[in-house]
Amino acid sequence: MCSSDLLLIAAAIPATGDEPGCGTWVVQFSALLAVAAAWFLAMRVAGPWAGAAAALVVALSRLHVGWSRLVMSDVPSSAACGLVAAWFLASLDRAPRALSGVAIGVATGALAALRPTNLALVPAMVAALAIPAGDEPDASGARARRAL
Repeated sequence: MCSSDLLLIAAAIPATGDEPGCGTWVVQFSALLAVAAAWFLAMRVAGPWAGAAAALVVALSRLHVGWSRLVMSDVPSSAACGLVAAWFLASLDRAPRALSGVAIGVATGALAALRPTNLALVPAMVAALAIPAGDEPDASGARARRAL
């Protein structure tokens, strides 16, 4: 049975079942999502080669690979942070929508409730919002580059 104290993993029990080893599959899928999120974020900020390099670094990181073999909430948490950051970055290209902003805020708050270190997303989000978009075609990438 999956440990219910690992909320990000326990949330997947309806899809994976509660058989022994189900948590491992959730963590490994989360590891793949973290690699995809790293690719998307770096690609939007610095181009396709940076995206490929970021994905490769995450995929080959000894820490990431090692933790992906254990039923821990670290890898699902990093994947969730990457996905929320990617969602936020993609939302910068669209016209501001209250519902999208509230949803991203709730997702960020939920991540912080699960693991307080996830609040590290907030300064980057605030910096990206504080910088004007300008007239560039890739507004989110330009904002992110200026925020860095």
